[in-house]
Amino acid sequence: MNNLLIRSVIIGITLFFNSCIGGPEDELAIYFELKPLLSAQVNLLTELQPSVTKRVSLDEQVEQSESILDSTQWANELEIFFESDINKPSLVGAFDEAVSDNKISYTLKDQSQDGVKAFEVSFMVGSKTPREITIESSSHNSLYTSSRALQLVFANRNDVPVLTSYSISGDQSILFGETTTYMLEANLKF
Repeated sequence: MNNLLIRSVIIGITLFFNSCIGGPEDELAIYFELKPLLSAQVNLLTELQPSVTKRVSLDEQVEQSESILDSTQWANELEIFFESDINKPSLVGAFDEAVSDNKISYTLKDQSQDGVKAFEVSFMVGSKTPREITIESSSHNSLYTSSRALQLVFANRNDVPVLTSYSISGDQSILFGETTTYMLEANLKF
């Protein structure tokens, strides 16, 4: 009997705390909505099947490849961009926003925090279709320091944004070690 009571209490506490934890459905749309845009791109690019030419460099080594990706590969390829979304409950009020005719910029108020420091969306002239998204982030602890810059570039196809290129670049310094630099540049051919 005691064992059953203990299990019931543990299950009840677990359910209570799980209900308090925000999942993906609880994410807010305070800032530019990156995740819905990226999800739509995964679907669109899977349908259009562009050829992707990637150039990857790690320090002095450079490789180039060309491929056509399926939906799972597109989701994996854009994962770092999904992770850079700033619409999270913990980031409400963390960014200053600057808006102009064709641009929205978000700058992290406390630059000493790890994560996304700047997020900028440029729109095509006269529309709210994104033309370019740039994201800058960094993190550090007692063992390493890293920074990265992300970029997504879109074309307008019948008032629908279509990804045409993306890049990821950055560096990582390990305590008492060398700095590693990396870059990935991808261009899509339709």
